Amino acid sequence: MIAAGEVLVNGKSVFEPGFRVDTQKDDICVRGELLSKQTEPTRTILLYKPRGLICSADNSRGETVCDLIREDFTERLVPVGRLDKESEGLLLMSNDGELTNCMTHPRYGHTKTYIARVAGYLDESKIELLRSRMEIDGYVIRPVEVEVLKV
Repeated sequence: MIAAGEVLVNGKSVFEPGFRVDTQKDDICVRGELLSKQTEPTRTILLYKPRGLICSADNSRGETVCDLIREDFTERLVPVGRLDKESEGLLLMSNDGELTNCMTHPRYGHTKTYIARVAGYLDESKIELLRSRMEIDGYVIRPVEVEVLKV
């Protein structure tokens, strides 16, 4: 909806996901409908994401981490960051937009550390590929540090 220009803040289209708003002061319209300025209490949880689930609030492509908690929380909690579908690990979920922005926006400089077990042998060319800029699921990722812990 944001990319399609269907979200207006104070009468102006917003195209940046994570655009900061003050829900008590700003007028926010989605598809022409003004959202209520009532706010729900913020909630953040730590969830162990099993393999096979998508880190998304949109379940049109399969079961998501939100499906795991839907019956347990009345707030709309969304993943803070993401893990690939076949990855498992700890994940924050929150309805706190400010926290989510601070944790995920590149300007805050947070680094992420992943430990991966791979099958087979990683020769130097494969390691260099992992260290390069690449596109994954439509996102261009920055080059990353790769360290082989055990051979």
